[in-house]
Amino acid sequence: MRRVLTVVLACGFALPLPAQQGDIENPYTSPEDVAAGGRIFRSHCAACHGSNGTGGRGSDLTTGEFHHGGSTAAIVQNIAEGIPGTEMPSAFFEGRQLWQLVAYVRSLSERPRNTSHSGDASRGQSLFDGKGGCRDCHQINGDGGRGGPDLSYIGASRSSSYLRESLLTPGERVLPKDYRVSAVTKNGRRISGKRLNEDSFSVQLLDGDGNLVSLSKADLSAYSIDKSSSMPSFAGALNDGEVADVIAYLSTLRRGGRRQ
Repeated sequence: MRRVLTVVLACGFALPLPAQQGDIENPYTSPEDVAAGGRIFRSHCAACHGSNGTGGRGSDLTTGEFHHGGSTAAIVQNIAEGIPGTEMPSAFFEGRQLWQLVAYVRSLSERPRNTSHSGDASRGQSLFDGKGGCRDCHQINGDGGRGGPDLSYIGASRSSSYLRESLLTPGERVLPKDYRVSAVTKNGRRISGKRLNEDSFSVQLLDGDGNLVSLSKADLSAYSIDKSSSMPSFAGALNDGEVADVIAYLSTLRRGGRRQ
């Protein structure tokens, strides 16, 4: 039996949404609805996705590539229920507001985008693999280190301006999922790595060798969280042209894009 998502509308009835096959039609797509959705977006979503939807803490929504489902039904579900395993929370809006928000999100990828880059992607790849040493910390399609975020599809989820900021001032925005932890057990064992999950009693981390380590806080004599960025700034290390080349390369990394 096909699963369905039920969204309760303001007028008190429920609309079943197909979760696997087909799609649904948004009943509120007029210019006025899109404008209203934009106001909701700027109030509730811009902190993560940027005031124009070009990304930041959250994904760039202007590309039209939605990694957790691009159908109208999927977008409704992702907004209403959140996306497990990510920082995307659930949100409650009355029926019409939800549809207006979906209409605005859709409109972001329908606008003309400046997809040109002043840099050269091939030179950028050489810099990424060579002078920049980026692959020591970042994986692309399974190749590379695990110390930093996986960049396999970064071009679809982050704007050029965000990528530039990440290269030149990486400490400006550090996501909780990229915090590093250091711990000392009561028997003197020292452990450090990237924090994956934490609750009141335990912490899970990925150590420098890529091993998953789970620790009970009751067994620790010391524990600290480093919220600074482990990513070095490339300001001065790369000239303006080289930065543009790396950004051009990273922008090609998307599903169906450049392969390694």
